[in-house]
Amino acid sequence: MASYDASLLSYWSQQEQKVTPSCILSPQNASDVSKALQILSQYEAAGNVTSAGCQFAIRGVGHTPWAGSANIENGVTIDMRSINAVNVDRSKKFVSVGAGARWSDVYQKLDAVGLGVAGGRISDVGVGGLITGGGLPFDTTQLL
Repeated sequence: MASYDASLLSYWSQQEQKVTPSCILSPQNASDVSKALQILSQYEAAGNVTSAGCQFAIRGVGHTPWAGSANIENGVTIDMRSINAVNVDRSKKFVSVGAGARWSDVYQKLDAVGLGVAGGRISDVGVGGLITGGGLPFDTTQLL
């Protein structure tokens, strides 16, 4: 129960902390995510859920302020924070960013190889949430 409570308390907003999923999964890699989705699909196909289906939410870092943005009441939350690697390919043309990475992870890795990116103004914000939910990168005025 300590991991469950710790996960809920780690959300940035109190509104999101009050949402209580039935289960929190913490995958370590893409294969774990795939297996989790397969199991949830099989569970639904077996008729073990209501007509609403097997409800789940994906959590990147958990910085979005409104309840239900990265958590789900009585469903399954898939917490991606452990999948936070940032990898730059040898040519320095491609960067792979894990679903649980924070902008600080990206900035540190890119700075070390002389690269940069227009990202979150606050480095503690998750990459996935900012990209899918919007936001203003630090260099916005310089890019326009």
